[in-house]
Amino acid sequence: MKKANPEAGFKEMSNLLATKWKTITAEEKKPYEEKYQTEKEAYLKIVGHEKREHEAMRLLEDEHKKKTAMELLDQYLQFIQEAEKDTKKSKDQKCIGDC
Repeated sequence: MKKANPEAGFKEMSNLLATKWKTITAEEKKPYEEKYQTEKEAYLKIVGHEKREHEAMRLLEDEHKKKTAMELLDQYLQFIQEAEKDTKKSKDQKCIGDC
C-alpha cells in the first residue's frame, strides 16, 4: 500500500488501509486478526506484570514511610523523656543547693 502511494501522509494512508480492510474477506483478515490476538495477549501479560510490580513497589514505599515515621516518633519520644529527666535533675539539684 505504501509503495502504491509513496506520497500519502499518515491520515491518508489510514483512510486507504481502512477502505482496503473493509473490502477483503474474513478469510483474508484471519491471519491479521490472529496475530493481533496473540500480540494483545502478550501485551496484557506484560501490562499485568507491570501493574502488579508497580503496586508492590508502592506498598513497599508505604511500608518504608511507615517504618521511617515510627523511627522518627521513637526518637522524638526518647528526646522528650531525656529532656524531662534533665529538667527534673536540674530542679532537684537547684533544690538541694537552695533548700
